[in-house]
Amino acid sequence: MPNRFNKRYAIGIDGGVNTGFAVWDRKEKKFAELTSEDFWEVFSTITSLYPPALVDIYVEDPSKNKPVFFKKGANNHKKMLKVAQNVGGVKRETELLIEGLEKEGYEVQRVRPGSAKWDADTFKNMTKYKGRTNEHSRDAGRLVFQR
Repeated sequence: MPNRFNKRYAIGIDGGVNTGFAVWDRKEKKFAELTSEDFWEVFSTITSLYPPALVDIYVEDPSKNKPVFFKKGANNHKKMLKVAQNVGGVKRETELLIEGLEKEGYEVQRVRPGSAKWDADTFKNMTKYKGRTNEHSRDAGRLVFQR
């Protein structure tokens, strides 16, 4: 099996209800795909179009972040509970996606989520990508841009 720097594609995944999906073509030095899909669509696209021997996968893993704790006296208790619930769902979806891909023979690198986000203009300026993006596809794209 070729080492990671000889593989043609780097795939970035930002898990969630809208899963960001990016495929960086190392040979062409551009994005082959940059979109946001549901969990199953991303899994199906990877396993049907990108054989393990051709790709490295980088997944933004929310379990590498600190957990959300309720702070005594906080006035947004319901909001904090909702955030914690959403984060828990994303963590589980991400874990299932990683496990499924590894069972299919893919190398998966877990990446700690970054705190800084790129807006659409910054993403276009940095990557020269001219297509439409959303927050999730940009996060996935940042994971693999020029990697």
